[in-house]
Amino acid sequence: MESVFKLSKRKGSTKWQVRKRWPTDVAVILKGEFNASSGEEDRKRAQLRLPMIAAEYERRVRV
Repeated sequence: MESVFKLSKRKGSTKWQVRKRWPTDVAVILKGEFNASSGEEDRKRAQLRLPMIAAEYERRVRV
């Protein structure tokens, strides 16, 4: 499984969010893609929160 999480900002928002596609076997159940707010306005601080957000992603995929 690819472990690339994309940090991006939505239009009109100052906070960084994390986006990642679901694996194909899970995408049938969980539509779209994984989106989670980092709660941070600073990109470096948002990157520091990636391990916690990645753990949430894994929890959703594995359950």
